[in-house]
Amino acid sequence: MITEGLYTIGVVSQMTNLSERQIRYYEKQGLVRPARTPGGRRLFSKKDVSDLIRVKHLLAMGYSVAEIKARWGVDRPKPQETIESPYKTRATKGEDTYE
Repeated sequence: MITEGLYTIGVVSQMTNLSERQIRYYEKQGLVRPARTPGGRRLFSKKDVSDLIRVKHLLAMGYSVAEIKARWGVDRPKPQETIESPYKTRATKGEDTYE
């Protein structure tokens, strides 16, 4: 699986000092859009981490989540990227993964 530069929610929680629950809430609000593994696990990019830190600072400055969403132009859900395993890709193309 290609996960270089991607972080799990637990690691992002430690990096941002936000709880996993807060991170999931901000995702639900459309403020971050982490990629997902085929199994559904969230993988956050460096940009996602940066966005979460910006959200945290804006909230500390007194902005509401609704104001941040309006400021960022968050109005509708966008499709999530799924991180695929290279083995799964080969299997769906009909290639053998074992010699």
